[in-house]
Amino acid sequence: MRQQFHCQPQKVIDEKSKPQVSPEVADKLEKMESITIPEKHGGGKNGQHANQKARESAKDRYEAAKKEYEALKSKPNKTKDDKASLDKLKRTVDHEKKKMDNTGENHSRKAKGSN
Repeated sequence: MRQQFHCQPQKVIDEKSKPQVSPEVADKLEKMESITIPEKHGGGKNGQHANQKARESAKDRYEAAKKEYEALKSKPNKTKDDKASLDKLKRTVDHEKKKMDNTGENHSRKAKGSN
């Protein structure tokens, strides 16, 4: 025989049932809610070492170069100049992809204590 579990309905808090607080505490609460958490830094030996903003800008450049590369690649009857541009764009796309995916150097390959 299977046991049946019943969940209790959760109480919904609306504006009327909120506890009353002093104006000073209300101001502090509003400030705390508006605080944004900065991007994560650090993280130990293998944490984020690469500049996150540099990676984001590399992503933007990668997407723009890839769009241009795809447009040129789909063009029929390419000239020699088009093929040279295509090669250059391919190198640019690969370079920006590498920059975008770069996480930084790895300081330890094995965990401490492992042989």
